Amino acid sequence: MHDLRHTGNQLVANAGANPRELMARMGHDSERAAMIYLHSSRERQRALADAVGEAARGELAKSTARKARESSGTQRARNRRPGPESGV
Repeated sequence: MHDLRHTGNQLVANAGANPRELMARMGHDSERAAMIYLHSSRERQRALADAVGEAARGELAKSTARKARESSGTQRARNRRPGPESGV
């Protein structure tokens, strides 16, 4: 019975439950007790790395798009500089 409880709670943790959610699910009052059911696995580490990589790619794409819409400070200064026809 303990192994079934352990496996079930490990699967819930792998699905993304945080320690507080595990505590509620298991009826524990301490995070220490919930941490017993949290293990790292190669698959979970790969899923986390993939999620971070996807988030980083999304932020990079947003930043690149924003930079493409905005001119740089140097470009704005060049655009404000009076040309030779202004007599300045």
